[in-house]
Amino acid sequence: MDGPAVSEASGRKLLKTSDGGFAFLGMNRNEAQGKDIYLIKTDGSGTLLWQKTIGKAALVNEDGKDFIECDDGGFLIVGYTDEQNDGDIYVVKTDSAGNTEWEMTKGSKWQDTPSSVIKCSDGNYLIAWNTFEKPRDAEWGVSLNLLKINSAGKILWQLYREGVFVNYRLEAEHIIETDEGEFLILSSADVISCCPSFINGILLQKVRIF
Repeated sequence: MDGPAVSEASGRKLLKTSDGGFAFLGMNRNEAQGKDIYLIKTDGSGTLLWQKTIGKAALVNEDGKDFIECDDGGFLIVGYTDEQNDGDIYVVKTDSAGNTEWEMTKGSKWQDTPSSVIKCSDGNYLIAWNTFEKPRDAEWGVSLNLLKINSAGKILWQLYREGVFVNYRLEAEHIIETDEGEFLILSSADVISCCPSFINGILLQKVRIF
């Protein structure tokens, strides 16, 4: 399937939708507009039904990282925008035709990068992202953010877990809800053994929200 007439296009994620078709999340870029989120919907045979580019303004860069289908057939997209600071989280809710219903920007004065979005057992949505912080001259850390919202974009609660700055760096990659009402977070771990060498691995963290 051909993409739009742009200088660069890339895919991020593929979903099988409830109507038997498919949805694709990606990014496209051109010199006039910068980067935009690219959302495609096909039927079950791969025939294009519609395609949308989603972004805030010309020359502001947006990119999609993860998305899910909502109960109404629309999509909840989590990505980033560089409209302010070093990069913020950009959340977009579309209808079933890919039209934007609402959007939200979240972030800090540091660089914020999207990780994952899931639908919770109560019908609401949980978004995870990482904040790359440099509070002191020679030390970087990655902090975890969890944001729970409803389908209208109302914030139900937000959790911030400060990163550890000594010997290792954790970066959340994916999150799931467990049967016990907890959230299991898969993170990549860069462990500093002897600078500049690193030991790479993975770590599972369990988070309970009361």
